Amino acid sequence: MARRLHCVALPHTTLTEKDSSCAYSQKLAKAVSMWQAEGCEVFLYGPDEISNSPDEHIVITTQADRERWGFGDGFDTARTPFLWDSSQPYWFEANQRAIDALRSRVEPRDYLCLLAGWTQEPIAREIAGPAYRNPITVEWGVGYEGIFSPFCAFESYAWMHHNYGLQRIINGRAFDQVIPNFFDASQFSVARKPSADYLLYIGRVVQRKGPHIALEIAKRVGLPLYVAGPGPTDWQNGLFLQADEIRLEGDVHYMGEVRFKERNELMRNAAATIVPTLYIEPFGGVAVEAMLSGCPVIASDWGSFTEIVTPEVGRRFRTLKQGIQAVEEVASLSRKKIRDNAVSRYSLEAVGPMFSNWFSQLDSLWQAGWYQV
Repeated sequence: MARRLHCVALPHTTLTEKDSSCAYSQKLAKAVSMWQAEGCEVFLYGPDEISNSPDEHIVITTQADRERWGFGDGFDTARTPFLWDSSQPYWFEANQRAIDALRSRVEPRDYLCLLAGWTQEPIAREIAGPAYRNPITVEWGVGYEGIFSPFCAFESYAWMHHNYGLQRIINGRAFDQVIPNFFDASQFSVARKPSADYLLYIGRVVQRKGPHIALEIAKRVGLPLYVAGPGPTDWQNGLFLQADEIRLEGDVHYMGEVRFKERNELMRNAAATIVPTLYIEPFGGVAVEAMLSGCPVIASDWGSFTEIVTPEVGRRFRTLKQGIQAVEEVASLSRKKIRDNAVSRYSLEAVGPMFSNWFSQLDSLWQAGWYQV
């Protein structure tokens, strides 16, 4: 009998490429086909516009809703507040619609798959009860703070332990798991003769992501910096990050938000993609997308990058000197081997079985749980 997964989307985006800047929505968009390939039956409760083919698509948000909530086409989370607060109208309405739809569909031993922590906890409490076990409620893509379920899949070990610390969880939890983000490798390819005449920063263009650090490295090695992603408020005489009062000036080229084809083109021709996040990064998907494009990665030495960025695919740095040295060191790396490494670790085909193994472990909760042999 196929495992039945009930998956609830976030309310503010579609599940299409036009909202490719929302990592959570894109994660769910890819998860549907990945789980189906693992033999699961997937019920998707989400927006009217999707790019996948779930076994049943239950619409709980529409374009009219998104526009009414202020999240129409061109929505930019770096400019428009999107609050992780279940009392906000967009969460409250979407959650209630999901609850109404779930009541008639959930069967014994199904799974309720949520992706937004406490903002979706009202769904779990109503459908699964206060213990979140009937059906078993999983937070299956934890790249956020604020977990509620005792059954979580974290995006990295670094992020799992970060959350444990925040929650003051001092003993390990046997039914949690670490499962990395996953990617459609067919969306990315390696350039035969990359130009390698610029460095790339791609991601939200905000101070905490470190674009100013990427620019400092680029200046010191004498290469232009290409910048792509949502966030800037002015492109007159440099890139001005209004909220952070930082201006990026010099040989810097702003590309705006880019979809997968443009993203791959920028990555595959860059000398390196710099990912200089200042905070503890939960995962950092652009690093893996760069690797799938054969591009070396130079990342800060925090969080998930300590697991993702190994010497075979790039370098990590803590100081400007180390960042500068890294540009020279990664030039000799094999771009084909970088991609092969990423495919073996982060493709849909590699990560799908990790979820199946986790669900099999959770299945034991219907019987003896930890003692099941």
